[in-house]
Amino acid sequence: MKYILLICVLQLSPQAFGQVTGRVVDGSGFPLAYANVLLLNELDRSFAAGTPTGEDGVFELDWNEEGLFFIEISSLGYAKFSSSVFAITGAGSALDLGEITLDMESEALDKVIVRAQKDIVQQSETGKVINVSSSLMTKGSNALQVLERIPGVIVDKRDNQFSLQGQGVAVSINGRSLRMSMEGIMSLLESTPGENIEKVELVTSPNAGFDADGGGGIINIVLKENREQGTNLSLSATAGYGYREKGTLSLGLSKGFDHWKLYSNYAFMHRAGRSGFKGYGTSNQPIFGLESSGSFSNLADLIQNTHNLNLNAEVDLSEHSLLGTDITASFSASEATNYIDNYWDLANEEYIGMKAKSQGINTRNYIISSLYLKNELSERAGLDLDASMILVDNDSPRNISAKYYDRQGVEFKPEYQEFTRGNRGESFSKIGIGVLKLDYSQQLSGGIAGKFGVKGSIAMNSNDSNVKREIDGVWETDPRSQSKINGDEKIFAAYSQFDFQFGVKSSLQAGLRYEYWQRDINIYEENFTITKLFPSFLFIHKIDERINLRLGYSRRIDRPAYSDLISNLFYNDPTAIFTGNPLLKPGISDVVRAEIGRNGFSAGLSWQWDVNSLIRYQLTANEAGNILIVSPQNIDFQRGLNFSLSGPIQLLPFWRINFGSTSAWRKYKISYSVTPAVKSYLFQNFNCTQDLDLPKAFAVELSGWYNFPFYDGTNKIKGFGVVNLGISKTLSGNRGTLQLVFPDLFQTFSVHTDIGGMTRIVYDINTVSTWKDESARYRIFNLTFSRTFGENSGKRHNSENEEHKRIL
Repeated sequence: MKYILLICVLQLSPQAFGQVTGRVVDGSGFPLAYANVLLLNELDRSFAAGTPTGEDGVFELDWNEEGLFFIEISSLGYAKFSSSVFAITGAGSALDLGEITLDMESEALDKVIVRAQKDIVQQSETGKVINVSSSLMTKGSNALQVLERIPGVIVDKRDNQFSLQGQGVAVSINGRSLRMSMEGIMSLLESTPGENIEKVELVTSPNAGFDADGGGGIINIVLKENREQGTNLSLSATAGYGYREKGTLSLGLSKGFDHWKLYSNYAFMHRAGRSGFKGYGTSNQPIFGLESSGSFSNLADLIQNTHNLNLNAEVDLSEHSLLGTDITASFSASEATNYIDNYWDLANEEYIGMKAKSQGINTRNYIISSLYLKNELSERAGLDLDASMILVDNDSPRNISAKYYDRQGVEFKPEYQEFTRGNRGESFSKIGIGVLKLDYSQQLSGGIAGKFGVKGSIAMNSNDSNVKREIDGVWETDPRSQSKINGDEKIFAAYSQFDFQFGVKSSLQAGLRYEYWQRDINIYEENFTITKLFPSFLFIHKIDERINLRLGYSRRIDRPAYSDLISNLFYNDPTAIFTGNPLLKPGISDVVRAEIGRNGFSAGLSWQWDVNSLIRYQLTANEAGNILIVSPQNIDFQRGLNFSLSGPIQLLPFWRINFGSTSAWRKYKISYSVTPAVKSYLFQNFNCTQDLDLPKAFAVELSGWYNFPFYDGTNKIKGFGVVNLGISKTLSGNRGTLQLVFPDLFQTFSVHTDIGGMTRIVYDINTVSTWKDESARYRIFNLTFSRTFGENSGKRHNSENEEHKRIL
């Protein structure tokens, strides 16, 4: 893994001998971003240098040898351009080709094979855009697996947490926040086929128009929709195997005319997998009253079947107004079986071995819908209205049966009351969320634009659960387990955002957002209320046609989820329980950023100050000090200095690399451990994607990432990483594409955790555990066939600015 990353990141940078510049536009004069620009030798057409165009269509090529050369430019959907031959004659020579116009490709697409050259990673005003639809690894994956491969994103499936560059984030779909628990969000993403995703936006510099949630920013998943005229039918089928069989079938239909369009997609996913953890260590738990050592393991088998439906429709009500709707529905049933194998070896030589089996069928249903209206009131003003709704219901019954053995393997009944023969758990929850948002935009003067908006949301949560335990053959309800917990949450927000243009090179975006948040839970006498202002600004200066500088600041909030707060108990093993923490406070983050970009390359430096950051699955004790509690906690503070670097490298005409890295110094303090502790450490992440276009319409994608060791609350995590391989073959005559994918090629996706590796924790627990994904246990492969039927007219549907649906 390290050698691959070094190959991706390291490159030689010789002194430039000559320079060729220019700007690429389409027939309407709009700049073409990420067109492929190649410098070729006139004599034999051999490759000399290459680069993509920037967001403004500008390119710059440096070369260090004399000779005769010409430029070749290509972009998906446009005819290839070749310049006349020119000479690079000496050091310091420069040639500006001016504005180059690419014509639309007029030949039928079934006569030629056209492959997109869009970079997987692109820069945007608010962060980065990951074009996952351009990746061979996307088909056959679910949305959660797609996020795992995105540079800078860490998906912790053990603890149901997301982070971006090591900081907590909010997750949204099509710009609409998912106000659910992280466990619920992960379940939804596992039920969403990766081929339904167009791109993922990593919003690290959100303005006042965005919700204030997410200390590290926002991960926005943008689903595919139709923006072309004509009728198209798409088919994708995936068959795979690992621990057991896997498969996905996806059917899409899109239809577009001059004034309306429709996109629909249905997908069925089947997945059978196995993952789990194993560990060992020592502790001094009150349940035994003396020191003990032991081991623990939990192997989880999962069989999941999911039906997923996406609908998007838009109609032009008039020349200046548009009405649209989005609907995403997911219906999932998962049969989970956990095999638990633990033992405790006590200091008095008493030995307790336990083998348990936990079974249950979990059903989850999600419906996310929205209706939006966009009005262009005049050439200088616009009004947007958006109403959305999220409905979730989850039924998760669970049966646990256990047997106990002595050191010789003879079954017996331990004397401790907590060691029961079995448990029965029932939990049914519902979530209903309604959101209404109004935005007004106005061009105030030649160089000043304003945007103003209000937003209100209400969420209603209910949970009916109980835990029964078997004692001497009789099932009794655990009196500590809560039932019939109801809560509601209200959020009101108002914001103003101003954009100032200073000449042609500089601009300033400044905004202020006000949010009122109230949460009521029926088992607590007092509600929780907070009001806060969230300022943000972003200054952009264009140093020249190729280099731009960005300076920004934003304040964010990390709200505890409903499930983080309620005291709903469930068992991990007889010695520990999971529960919420009603004393959790929301986390507040202040971030200052500076970034410089040049022709797709970006280097950024940020300083982050967090207060009361949320961290889940930490080990503490109950108030009486006799029960081990696993619950979310607040970090007192966390400081971070982060440096990021990313960019594309065109090594050869057929070989392109996108690389990225995050380096950070972090310091944090916790007080929920035995004694308050402060820790400073260095964090490092590398990621890289290589794309190779081979003869006979073959293509190869090799991607990978590696996280160096880091800390997670009281725990220390060893470094881990993954390399993925994808191979595709485009069939001639528009007959489709075959793709073979090997995720986690070297079977390295395992996470080693030193529990208590940061500081001393409750009951002197000192254990290590290793969690292994299915890909680390079994070789996984996915074979996908995809094909598109129908023809586009080549015209874009006259639709609204796509960004208006992102800021909701």
